[in-house]
Amino acid sequence: MTEAYYPATNYQSPEIPYYSVIVDRRRLSGPALLRFFQIMKKWEVDEKDARLLLGGITKRRFQKL
Repeated sequence: MTEAYYPATNYQSPEIPYYSVIVDRRRLSGPALLRFFQIMKKWEVDEKDARLLLGGITKRRFQKL
């Protein structure tokens, strides 16, 4: 079996974020939640199911987001 050949590239993959690092988590949380709510709206997901997808958070906490 032949080995896979990958052509040379100038692409440098971004550094993997570590969610245990508070700085990375704060930097990425806002954009992630924004995108989450956009998807929920586009797919017409109701609030109850969206809260379940976020880990079953309460209505109050969901409204604060």
